[in-house]
Amino acid sequence: MWGSIVTPSMVKLEDYMNFLETITSKESSSLRRLGRVIFLAGVLSLTGCGITDEKATITAAPTQLPLPSDSTEYLKIVFDALEGPGSSIIQVYPGVGDVASDKVANGTFNDGDLVEAICKTRGRVVSSSESRGEEKRVSDEWVKIVGTPGLEQFATSVYIENPSVVLKKLPNC
Repeated sequence: MWGSIVTPSMVKLEDYMNFLETITSKESSSLRRLGRVIFLAGVLSLTGCGITDEKATITAAPTQLPLPSDSTEYLKIVFDALEGPGSSIIQVYPGVGDVASDKVANGTFNDGDLVEAICKTRGRVVSSSESRGEEKRVSDEWVKIVGTPGLEQFATSVYIENPSVVLKKLPNC
């Protein structure tokens, strides 16, 4: 009557329907039957499993449920477009080297955006654009950030608020 939990590929629709019919028997009120079906459907969808007509046993789900996200607290930094009349968009990059692939931006942030900084490293030298009215800054220091999920991203310290304070607080990558 009760089945074991198995992977979805092993479920036979007829067996599943028989099981649902069993748990929704007329012994219970309609509301209780509906509640049981909804609960079972939720459990099955969360575990990625189904039901067969075997002796009642519970087996491990074929896949693990996702773990909670990393709860590490990182230092918060604020992007700074340096008050010039130029763009308020700050670009971030996949690397800090002097190679072409590290110089193609893989994300953007706005002036004033707050992000988490993981660590600091040294790389290619970046200068602010004085010709666009930006405050003069030059640095080879970069900050690895928690940015776009799935991407490794670095921001130059030229375009963050209080770079000297931030860099003192960050560990080396």
